[in-house]
Amino acid sequence: QVIDFFEIKPDIELNLMMHDQTLGKLSSKIIESMESVFNEVKPDIVIVQGDTTTAFLTAFVAFYQKIKIGHVEAGLRTYNKFSPFPEEINRQLLSKITDLHFAPTKSARKNLLREGFNKKSIILTGNTIVDAMEWGIKKINDYNFLKKSEEINNLEKIVDIKKKIILVTMHRRE
Repeated sequence: QVIDFFEIKPDIELNLMMHDQTLGKLSSKIIESMESVFNEVKPDIVIVQGDTTTAFLTAFVAFYQKIKIGHVEAGLRTYNKFSPFPEEINRQLLSKITDLHFAPTKSARKNLLREGFNKKSIILTGNTIVDAMEWGIKKINDYNFLKKSEEINNLEKIVDIKKKIILVTMHRRE
């Protein structure tokens, strides 16, 4: 649904997710799959976003193959390795192998500088989640989209979308 909404057309679908999968099993699948992808595609740079296990391990495989790494949402920190778990450790380990740090906020940039990363490797980008939300709102407000989208038309029957809507994103496994 998200891929369709944002009009993303993946070139490769790995189909890694399974119900009740452990992080260990997911990790081994990611490493094996991304190694095959990189051997086939031979990228000059790999750009990962976020602090997921998928982002970290994809970058880790790129590191093993000496491929440059760009990290979108770099520098976010709690400095508590268990909160959020395992994302905080993913963030910190990912930073160690990243070549280009795309920091969403000034405080994320400061974290990276405080940790000793070269300021030339840090680019302040803004928040991609906010950008995606603004793009989505514009798309929803586009009359042509509303007219074409059965899902949105059905939503209008349930919710008055002309009123303010609160968007909550939740993505914790727990």
